[in-house]
Amino acid sequence: MTTAGAQLRKLIEAPEITVLPGVHDTLSALVAQICGAKAIAAGGYAATASLLGRPDSSQLSLTELGDYYARMVDRIGIPILADGDTGFGNVTNVARTVRVLERSGVGGFFIEDQLFPKRCGHMAGKATIGIEEMAGKLKAALDARQGDTMIMARTDAIATDGLQEALDRMALYHEIGVDILFIEAPTDLGQLRRIPKELTGLCMVNLIDGGATPLLSAAEFQDMGYAA
Repeated sequence: MTTAGAQLRKLIEAPEITVLPGVHDTLSALVAQICGAKAIAAGGYAATASLLGRPDSSQLSLTELGDYYARMVDRIGIPILADGDTGFGNVTNVARTVRVLERSGVGGFFIEDQLFPKRCGHMAGKATIGIEEMAGKLKAALDARQGDTMIMARTDAIATDGLQEALDRMALYHEIGVDILFIEAPTDLGQLRRIPKELTGLCMVNLIDGGATPLLSAAEFQDMGYAA
């Protein structure tokens, strides 16, 4: 039986861009599957709003997120890209986050370099941890992984230190061995074009209605070089 991680990897490594519709609960995940989605994304923004009716500001626990994803996996047959937030602490907490999310059955998840408590990537007032601390978290995540679940590195450094810092961070995270690169909230076409052009790994772009990133078509992002 093909695992969710293997399914997601095959989609993201394919020449055609993979579109991951954002869902907020098990019913919307099922609707996305019925409508033809090959994979979905379910982020902390949607999870916190759906489960608590609250903003995305580190209000959900790791176990709540793990249960949230496990319920989706139990009902649908397509891989889920999940949200591991900041890893919920230091390298020890990150290792447990990996185990919980792997056990939930998701196809992949990301760890981000925001300072805890974090906030949605398209909100103002973010702060990031140092690149060395984040590198340690990613190494811990990769060491803790037992299956083939994809691990994505996310940086919010555009908002705190500019695009070049974000690119430098992603280059290091790719060297460490993460599977997907995710620079959150680019604000213009120039930034969007530079990211996949200057990075050698697989890149994802995140689109939110009313967010900071211009809303282009999947075909336009594929032409730029994005994988998802």
